[in-house]
Amino acid sequence: MLAIEIVIKLFSGVNMISINEVLLDILMEKNLQSFSVNELKKMFIAVVPGVDNRQLSQLIHRTLSKLCKHGFVEKTINVTKASYRKTTFFDASKLSKSKSRIHLVEAETEETEETKDKIHQLKATLNKYQVDLMGFIGEAEEFKRIFSEFPEAKPELYTKYMDARNQSSTIIGKIKALEACLNVVKG
Repeated sequence: MLAIEIVIKLFSGVNMISINEVLLDILMEKNLQSFSVNELKKMFIAVVPGVDNRQLSQLIHRTLSKLCKHGFVEKTINVTKASYRKTTFFDASKLSKSKSRIHLVEAETEETEETKDKIHQLKATLNKYQVDLMGFIGEAEEFKRIFSEFPEAKPELYTKYMDARNQSSTIIGKIKALEACLNVVKG
């Protein structure tokens, strides 16, 4: 009964079926008769590296579903996975190429020497600020110790203590800015 429905659909004037141009080229290979979704994905990625894996899976599943609906491809399900095979009704003249709407994953850009130099400079500045921060924190802590040991010196040293605290706050801001910048530059 199913085969009869397929034949009726095929001969009842199937309009052109639009599928992704890369996927169409892969499916048009003469020696490709049976395949799995993973095999199609591997072949697609070989042609278009950097494609978004999730979008590619969706594209392949939608396309295979469309081709099964029109009787061009038949799906068989084993215990562990599904496989597909072209039927005798596979008609390349009824397939048309559509432009790819699939997005490429931004390829990890290889760090240029200039980028590496900038990262190195940022890290060096960050290390300097971290050392400075430890110095200002140590200075503020030492003033607090001195205040407890020599309370009479507190009025004269209090401004120096506040300067050390303010400097450490400023340095913390610079450190956060550099860390954010490094994250952006590194990607």
